[in-house]
Amino acid sequence: MVPVGLSAGVAALARAALDLVAPGRCAACGLAAPGPLCGHCAGRLRAAEPLGRWIPTPAGALPVFAAAPYEGCVRAALLAYKERGRRDLRAELSSALSRAAAAAATGGFLPSSALLVPVPSSPQAVRERGYDAVGLLAANAARRLRGLGLGATVAPVLRQARPVADQAGLSISKRSANLSGALTVPSARHRRRARGAGVVVVDDIV
Repeated sequence: MVPVGLSAGVAALARAALDLVAPGRCAACGLAAPGPLCGHCAGRLRAAEPLGRWIPTPAGALPVFAAAPYEGCVRAALLAYKERGRRDLRAELSSALSRAAAAAATGGFLPSSALLVPVPSSPQAVRERGYDAVGLLAANAARRLRGLGLGATVAPVLRQARPVADQAGLSISKRSANLSGALTVPSARHRRRARGAGVVVVDDIV
């Protein structure tokens, strides 16, 4: 048990210390496991087929790829990574992200030299978690993609232009209004880096 009142960073250290003296637990189902996921949950995540969709936007339809359906052990693992300090899931989740990007490349949607642009969390969320959840996944995925022979670099060029409300419980229309104009490319230097490049926006949930 982690003592109440600890900051997110100290709590994560406490959990890591407990893992040294207690059997590890699967972040998705809670069963004893030698790694961050048990064999069953890891197998479900690794066997998931990436999903591709065309999503309508005001600027036209955009291709969107997801690593797996947001349900079951996948949902539980992602929430554990983001909200419970399970940074040990980074390798499994970034591997899934790289599989989705590779599927996009196979479909002709990923350019030969892509910029992976992570959607930024709020500064408060980063402070509370002690890490940039999506940024770390994008960095790991870029390394894996380069290992597959695909050009990929991370370009954290987006910034939050204004605070946004928690998306949980909001309808689709309210989510759209909540996020409209919430992100910006803040400087000429950032815009030069992204201009003319094949940009792949990376987020945890579609």
